[in-house]
Amino acid sequence: MSNLDRDRILAVLAEDGKRLLSDPAFPRHPAAAFEMQGEMIRPSHPSPVGLSIGGSVSGFVLNDRADFGGGRAAPPVDFQAGSAWLKLVWTGEAEVEAAGDLLGRLPAWLRPEVADGAATRSAALGLEDGRRHPPATELGNAAVGQLESLRWAVLPDAIRALRPGDWVAVRKSGRLGGRISVRWGDLLTVGLGRLADLVAGGETLNVEVRATLSAGFSVRLNDEYRLAFARSSEGRADAAPAVLVSARKSFRRKRTERIGAGVRFRFAAGDPLGGVLRPVVEAVFEAPWGVVDEILAAAGLADLTPLQRRYLRKIIQRLGIDPVLLDRAEAGFDAIRARMEEVRAEIERRLARVALDAARLAFTFDYSMVHRGETLFGAELDLDALDGREGAEVTGFDRLHGQLMEGDLTGVLSLPRAAGGVRVTEFLGRRGWDRTKTWGLGLGVGKRFSAGGKSKVGLSEEIEEDHLTGRTRFSFRGMRSYAGNWGGDELEWRTTLGVRSSTRQGAPDGPEGWIHYLHFMVRRTETHVSLADAGRVVDLAVAWGVIPRRLARAWPRRMTGRLAGERDVDISLHLRLSNRPFGALIRKLGGVSDAAVAEALAEAMPWRDDLAARRDPRARRNLYAGFWLAVLGGESTDPVGLARSFSKELKDRGQTDLARFERKSRPFWPGSAGELAALNPRCRRQWQDLRAGARAMAGAGGGPKEAAASVKPAFRLMRGAWEQIHHVRAMGVLVRELLAGDPEVWGRTTRTLRIAHGAGDERVVETITASPDQD
Repeated sequence: MSNLDRDRILAVLAEDGKRLLSDPAFPRHPAAAFEMQGEMIRPSHPSPVGLSIGGSVSGFVLNDRADFGGGRAAPPVDFQAGSAWLKLVWTGEAEVEAAGDLLGRLPAWLRPEVADGAATRSAALGLEDGRRHPPATELGNAAVGQLESLRWAVLPDAIRALRPGDWVAVRKSGRLGGRISVRWGDLLTVGLGRLADLVAGGETLNVEVRATLSAGFSVRLNDEYRLAFARSSEGRADAAPAVLVSARKSFRRKRTERIGAGVRFRFAAGDPLGGVLRPVVEAVFEAPWGVVDEILAAAGLADLTPLQRRYLRKIIQRLGIDPVLLDRAEAGFDAIRARMEEVRAEIERRLARVALDAARLAFTFDYSMVHRGETLFGAELDLDALDGREGAEVTGFDRLHGQLMEGDLTGVLSLPRAAGGVRVTEFLGRRGWDRTKTWGLGLGVGKRFSAGGKSKVGLSEEIEEDHLTGRTRFSFRGMRSYAGNWGGDELEWRTTLGVRSSTRQGAPDGPEGWIHYLHFMVRRTETHVSLADAGRVVDLAVAWGVIPRRLARAWPRRMTGRLAGERDVDISLHLRLSNRPFGALIRKLGGVSDAAVAEALAEAMPWRDDLAARRDPRARRNLYAGFWLAVLGGESTDPVGLARSFSKELKDRGQTDLARFERKSRPFWPGSAGELAALNPRCRRQWQDLRAGARAMAGAGGGPKEAAASVKPAFRLMRGAWEQIHHVRAMGVLVRELLAGDPEVWGRTTRTLRIAHGAGDERVVETITASPDQD
């Protein structure tokens, strides 16, 4: 190294160059103690194809046991007190990217608003040299000394020259990616003229509609190979310490697809209210439009007809006006009329704001598939034995080093056993995949209101093979979830099922050695918690066995008192089964009757503060079990018609209020039996599949590969019953009914209520867990 290079290194280090390597103030690994960045080379003129090349040299000081804590970036040697290490890393990277506009390559009738794509290819090489130094060595002297005698893992002689506690490593990586995105806009932009059904008296209502469609596709391929050689700190008295080899070879293939569609519309010129105002006024006042006009135009109470007086009393009750005003003659009537005019004016103002706002409706679908793999290899090398087996020009270590550099780990495994001089300590292979499908719908009006939700299904599988012992392990995870928001409040539910081989030493390979878990979660985020909100939470907590039934009456007020004034409160309920409780549930679930499922669906009917029968879980079970048994039995394919006949049955049983509520059943009527049945048109089939999946899960056997092949279809059968929040609530009720009879099994089931409130550092998380003896 020239004096100029030495001076440059010392200039980069500045004052740090005089610090001892043992100085605890050095940044912890992997923070760089110093870095010299090479120049990036890029084309100087605009081009659809870009090239960039760059590199850097970084230095890291390691002088603490925590720096050797394992992991991919940790050095492959053990920490020893009284020593310090300097690791130098050379990195170089080259990237080629091609991007372009695809508009000109499509016919005019299909030409989108935006169409572009890009392809990227990059490669990187990293070389690492780590050496042990006396702790009193200055950083500058250590760095210059290492740079004067460069060692490269790509050279066999550099590995032979390693001293105890030193290492060299090489990392090679490559990435290939491509993407295409297309968007069509202005698919439909029209002005709708005279709408007789919406607009009164010759008024004109113009509506501007803008529809868009977008699609995207991307693929990314990543490969990485890291190979390290380290000289052991210990050795036999008659031989040099062994060279330790560690290698990690990995790949990742990811493909994503996205489709989106949106519609944006707003009221434009003309009067946007017209006929829209009339039905809204009639709904608010619960009186015909003409009667409202006549009451407002009357000179006094004496001028009202008996029919108008009856409607006036209903309006007073509806608007919360003090009925005493009716006894105050004309002054009272004037006050009533003023309140009616104020409400009507407010309706007009609100409608006008909504009409002038843009409304948005959007749909998205996302698909992601990831294939991944990893191979881990470790060995101890006796270089003297390896070098003595071949001629002078090509030794056994030279051949072995060449195979390792090429990443031929399978070939390496067979070579040492035949040649000697190598003891393989680790050879693991992992392969897996992750697949995710997400679809969502969103609605927004201006900046004041938004609503939407996303459903998601995720599957993940991994198989690990130990090539030394022949043992195979597997893991599978399936997830079904939904997350939505309505005007600021959020609701989420998720069901996760997992099976994996035990990592416990001596655990059997068959089903008796598997670890199972099933996790149900329901979460709500409220801007503020009302008594009704607390009632719904406590009702589900009781149904899932988190809170004892005897405390159900007092808990809502206790919760609202505790959370008074708090905003953005996050409340979640968790029901988790593993191993023994899971096995007990699966065995019973496969043979559960329609009647038991119907009772669970009945008890899980949504809690309502305005209906006494819906606040009592026993009453819900008694009143709704017949309805759900009919749905599960397939007696009718019309859930709305079934709900109407059910309403008549409720009326005959003296449940007048509940019958009136259910009589109005139709899709999107909140919480009615008809709505819930309509949202789950495949309810009967879903619960049949759930039981079939449970039977398949209970009968899964064989080795890990056979288990992985049988668990996945079982989950696909079962997940249909977890598509809707009502079914998830019912599943928790069914778990309680099937397991609570065995106190030991039920006591091992984890049931938790978590409440998070506050902001920033003052955020508080409270956890209430059911005790085994509370039931």
